[in-house]
Amino acid sequence: SKHKRNFKSNIKTSLIVNAGKNETSTPCFVCKDGSGHHLLSCPRFDNANVDQRWELLKAWKGCRNCLSSLHSVKECKSKWHCRFCSAKHHSSLHKHSTHHSNQNTMRFTPNGSASQGTALSSTSANNNVLLGTIVAEVEDARGHYQRIRMVADSGSQYSFITRKCLDKLFLKSFRFPKKISGIGQTIFDGASGKTTITIRPRHSNTPEFSTTAVVVSNITSYLPNAPLPIELRCRYSQYTLADPEFWQPSQIDFLLGADLFSEVCTGSTISFEEGCLKLLSSVFGHIVIGRYADGASGGSSTALFSLSEQDELGSALQRFWELEEPSSAKPTLSPEDSRCESHFSNTHYRKDDGRYVVRLPFKEDVPLIGDSSSVALCRFKSLERKLDRDPVIKSKYEDFMGEYLSMDHMEIARAPSRFIIPHHCVTKQVQSDIKLRVVFDGSIKVPPSSLNDQLLTGEKLQKDIREILLRFRSHRYVFITDIVKMFRMILVDESDWPFQHIYWKFSSSDALTTYALKTVTYGLSCAPFLALRVVKQLGIDEGHKFPLANKALQHDIYVDDWVTGADSVEEVCKLQQQVIDLMKCGGFSLSKWATNCEEVLQAITQDSSNGPVSLNSKEDLSVKILGLQWDPVADCFFYVIKVPDLIFTKRAILSTVARLFDPLGFLTPVTLLLKSFIQELWKLKLGWDEQIPPHLRDLWRSSVQELSLIRDIRIPRFVQTTGEYYYQIIGFADASSKAYCATIYLKVLTSSEVSVNLLTAKSKLAPTKVISIPRLELCGALLLARLYQSISGLCTSLSGTPRPPVFYTDSTIVLGWLNTPSYGLKTFVSNRVTEITQVLGTSSWRHIRSEENPADSGSRGLLASELINHNLWWSGPGWLALLESEWPESLISLQQDLPEMKTPAALAVVELANPFLIWMSGFSSYNRLIRSVAWLNRWRYNTKHVGCCCCRMLTGPLTFDEIRKATVTCILAVQRRYFFHGKDPDQQIAAKLFPYLSPYIADDKVLRVGGRLALGSLSSDRKHPILLPTNSHFSIILIDHLHRIYLHPGPNQLQALVQLKFWIPSLRRLIRKRGFMCMTCYKSKGITISPQMGNLPKYRLDGGRAFSHVGVDFAGPFELRESLRRKAPLSKAYLCLYVCMATKAIHLEAVTRLSTDAFLASFQRFVSRRGLPAMSIQTTDQTLLERPDT
Repeated sequence: SKHKRNFKSNIKTSLIVNAGKNETSTPCFVCKDGSGHHLLSCPRFDNANVDQRWELLKAWKGCRNCLSSLHSVKECKSKWHCRFCSAKHHSSLHKHSTHHSNQNTMRFTPNGSASQGTALSSTSANNNVLLGTIVAEVEDARGHYQRIRMVADSGSQYSFITRKCLDKLFLKSFRFPKKISGIGQTIFDGASGKTTITIRPRHSNTPEFSTTAVVVSNITSYLPNAPLPIELRCRYSQYTLADPEFWQPSQIDFLLGADLFSEVCTGSTISFEEGCLKLLSSVFGHIVIGRYADGASGGSSTALFSLSEQDELGSALQRFWELEEPSSAKPTLSPEDSRCESHFSNTHYRKDDGRYVVRLPFKEDVPLIGDSSSVALCRFKSLERKLDRDPVIKSKYEDFMGEYLSMDHMEIARAPSRFIIPHHCVTKQVQSDIKLRVVFDGSIKVPPSSLNDQLLTGEKLQKDIREILLRFRSHRYVFITDIVKMFRMILVDESDWPFQHIYWKFSSSDALTTYALKTVTYGLSCAPFLALRVVKQLGIDEGHKFPLANKALQHDIYVDDWVTGADSVEEVCKLQQQVIDLMKCGGFSLSKWATNCEEVLQAITQDSSNGPVSLNSKEDLSVKILGLQWDPVADCFFYVIKVPDLIFTKRAILSTVARLFDPLGFLTPVTLLLKSFIQELWKLKLGWDEQIPPHLRDLWRSSVQELSLIRDIRIPRFVQTTGEYYYQIIGFADASSKAYCATIYLKVLTSSEVSVNLLTAKSKLAPTKVISIPRLELCGALLLARLYQSISGLCTSLSGTPRPPVFYTDSTIVLGWLNTPSYGLKTFVSNRVTEITQVLGTSSWRHIRSEENPADSGSRGLLASELINHNLWWSGPGWLALLESEWPESLISLQQDLPEMKTPAALAVVELANPFLIWMSGFSSYNRLIRSVAWLNRWRYNTKHVGCCCCRMLTGPLTFDEIRKATVTCILAVQRRYFFHGKDPDQQIAAKLFPYLSPYIADDKVLRVGGRLALGSLSSDRKHPILLPTNSHFSIILIDHLHRIYLHPGPNQLQALVQLKFWIPSLRRLIRKRGFMCMTCYKSKGITISPQMGNLPKYRLDGGRAFSHVGVDFAGPFELRESLRRKAPLSKAYLCLYVCMATKAIHLEAVTRLSTDAFLASFQRFVSRRGLPAMSIQTTDQTLLERPDT
């Protein structure tokens, strides 16, 4: 074709260098410019919008995918296409969708990872958001700076760098062990390491910023998503921008997080009219950022998620095996809870029929709640489609809403809506029937905030379920009943109805109607507080009329369940009637009665059931796996077990274990094995959905099969606390390398029998970090103390006569710690001992053998088949049924040599410093020190001999003898301090200090080296050098003095100079240390900086014909013989060198003289052989400059 012929004709080749280039001279199709530029370089095409570009290329026959004029789209072999959609066209031709949508649809970056912290969302408005980009310089491994493109994100705790950019900079990465999570707690495990980088502005060398960046494979897609219109670019061209090409989509190499954002931003902002981008001032220049209007856009937009390093699920799992820490004081009521209580007290009132009316406790007087109508409408339409697919669920849903309407709990809205609450249903399969409950969602997220965000939650008023169940075990006759629709029996003031509107219609043919809910709505954050506070207020208002019911109301009610009883039939029937009457005063009714007393059932007018009554916790909304059940006929607790499906992943196994509900700890040995299994999985660092190893699968399979045997366990509910009796609390604590456990038993003594029952138990896994067994035993004792505190309500409610509690442990070390003052123990042990002794004292603790300790089963674990008939666990050791005087006594004495004891304080002997040595340390010059001491000695001599007729006063300059004596004075003071600890020199001490040097004390009391040179002809100082300590100030300034006066010699020479008179141990190390601190030596050894070479000229780099660019120079002279004959005359000759600047080839021409004519002759010969060069570079030789044409 024509295009192919043109393409081939423009290929340039050479025998020496190939400089071929794919060029075309075809005029531009859009602007008709004959320069042959590409479409992307065409100014007319670049300034046009998307629709105009398609119109310009309407008649074009080239490729719309790569914008080449040489082929069509069908013939395009490029692997790239539009980065915004899957269509095969160029990204500059992408048309953004303009349809409106109520919901944002999410799609992730091209690599398919949802955990990169980047998402694309479609928006319904024509307002786009531009993320601020920066072009800066980053230092690479060679110390050079390279430019990269960054995006600024103040919502990220870390800065991030792509792996591609890291490799480009030749930087090393290091291990990054932390977890990173994004929006919705999405865990991002794509971090491959971390690195330290230095950033600076591209137009300045300062300032420089250093930070640690996390290495990831990709940060985000191209920013911006599409080129910005030309009118937006021109507005900001007059400013110094951090990214001069902010409008052009390009890749992002670096994410600048909050660790640097506050340092690089100077704070000032330049704003234009509304709907325009803003300029944020920074050290890199002005960052273009913000919202802008673009009618042609409306497609996908990029949002950078904020990041954190906390894995909440993993942290919650780790709490299984965290150590028990000393408890803090009970938290006081928060200011918000106090406001909520005050709001209820001031706003609630009662109607004539006794029902309570409450107001919603808003945080502000005028709540800032968003418009949820569109979201609620969308949710209702989705619900409607779901109900149409299931007629059974739809019928029950309509019945539920019809009941709401018939009971006057809702009505058609009469006032404008302030908030529309979405709703959906929760179903539960109960045998062949389906139970349905409608749930209202007050937490739906709408800007600026949801309804629940503006409501006060209030204080948690529900009682501890363990305490309620323990009190339930103390009554002879008991009953359980439920408050019918407790939340809906409480009215909401009419002024708050607009905040409780919902959408509903009973038939698909009906119009959508807005209803107002008139009662307390479950789904609002304040609903539990309002409901329980109304019940509490009912006891305050009407409790004096019903004393038995009022007492039970304070202690025996859990949310809407009454769990109470009495010790006689008459009393329990009276209590029942008072409970009914008390509830009627507030407009409440009771149902679902269950009791172990026939008289109570006969007094109930409505039908009741003797079937098992579930006591499962209502705080867990998930499907129950194990539940505590009560059989009123047999009056015992038992468990209903549904064996879970075998799914061998950490997530499924954790779901099974975490849902086990055992409030009193009866199944502690079994649950311990399951929790320890989870801990083993945690140690393997498996993924949440990763299959566990085969050997653990068999173990998990057998553990699940054992769970079915728990249904055979029967636990008596009543603990025989009736009539006249004595009772005693007995506790046991134990620990193993796997866990530690605490159990509490109740012993009841009556005139006819003795009963011992397990009250409660609790175990905790040992931490993964190895802890000593004595420490774990102490943690078990602390767990027992806290468990005893939790049953204090039961102890105060029992009517019997208490006996002192007794607590056992099989650790003699723990007993020794408990009988040791806490100030003598280390911190870990001291804190726990202090708390234990404050709760239980020390006299109540005793020792027990491990074989008789029931807590041993809870610390090591038991299978369900072993637990069923394990009498030691259910009733404690057999001797508990005996009188306390008959209990076995431990013959083990307390351990005296206890671990974890503080080291007794040692008495330190402090040697007073010599004032003369302190004075000497103030000198930095050896000469000045010696001369100062000499002058001081002269002053002392003259002062001592003032007025003496026989002694001549010393005057004039210092003599050599005075300098020598001053040196000896300094040496004696130093030796006495460092060698003899301030005492007079001692030969024996010197011999012990330096046995290999044979030291001796000379006549002048100076310690010298002995050695074997005594017979030599050397001077006395060289034969017996003076010993000086290494770490004395005198030795340091002596070495510095010799180093200076001998003009900074090397270590070997300086060592030889010192040893002419002195012997200093480790002298060479001291010399090197002082040499490093000498600035003169440091400068002389400095490494010179090699100058950086300039850039090569362009003709050295471009390809072309050989000798198209040449350099010319002359060499010589050389002696040249005219012929081979004898005594042929010699003449001078020169060589003219022609060097190819591209290939380094050399052409030589001989010339007879350095003249212009000779050069031109050689140049003509060169041209005839190599061709005319395009450029020649010559020297500045005067010969070549004589003629202008050269």
